[in-house]
Amino acid sequence: MKHLISLSSAVLAVALVAGCATGQNAAAPGAALPAGNWATSDGLTVKILDGQMLASTQCNRFGAPVSAQDNRLVFGTIKADSRACTAAMMPAENAVMDFFQSNPPFVLKDRSTLVIGSEGQQITLKRTPVVLPK
Repeated sequence: MKHLISLSSAVLAVALVAGCATGQNAAAPGAALPAGNWATSDGLTVKILDGQMLASTQCNRFGAPVSAQDNRLVFGTIKADSRACTAAMMPAENAVMDFFQSNPPFVLKDRSTLVIGSEGQQITLKRTPVVLPK
């Protein structure tokens, strides 16, 4: 069963898929924080580096301190900027924030796919290259 969180009427939806990863793809006990740049095919971007998470949707950017504890991403206080989101976008924006605040479990597959899941919902992100300013 798939649940879609639409962050804009035209483009961005974060697919939250029922189920949690298990078996050989599960993170090892005490797995390290999955540092790097990550993105969904729908435009959610997440950067994890030096104990900080920065994320961006089409509406807002947000960030928080983050650590890995018992195969979960544990976030400190998440702070978001306040851009002019439309009223239609706010429920989806709040759902994304709530998802991260739930301290979801994570699985790093093949070093290029990060699956973040909580209570039967998952977001799948792919590693993206670091783009340096010119």
